[in-house]
Amino acid sequence: MVVVATPVSYATHRATVGSTSRLVTDVTLEVSWSLRGQDVTGEDVIVRTLGGTENGLVQLVHGEARFTLGQTSLLFLVPDNEGALHVLGMAQGQYPTAPDERGEWRIKQSPGLEGVLRPDLSAVHELAGRRLLEVPDLLANAEALP
Repeated sequence: MVVVATPVSYATHRATVGSTSRLVTDVTLEVSWSLRGQDVTGEDVIVRTLGGTENGLVQLVHGEARFTLGQTSLLFLVPDNEGALHVLGMAQGQYPTAPDERGEWRIKQSPGLEGVLRPDLSAVHELAGRRLLEVPDLLANAEALP
């Protein structure tokens, strides 16, 4: 699923990931545009990320997508085996967006890529700097996307 969405709230809690108890953060996103997959435009979806802060305990996962309340992003999402949504490729599947000086929405590089090995091989080089309105044509020409 590919969407443009804005985080409106989040909650951190413990969950079993594999065989380990970890902190995870469930981020509630308000979807403004569905570009691929199930049409959830106008709906809220919950995306789970690894790490977070709870009762003074901080668990940081390098390379994970980082959400900021109110910051709209282009997101590539996939469900896990239990149906929870995650950002595909962690930070590699999150692209914050913002209007440029002419008011056109542009795609920016994910803030979590510093923890990713070889970010030069990610889609960031195709997407960063482009107008958000170009994305549907790029997706139409892409292969193997969810």
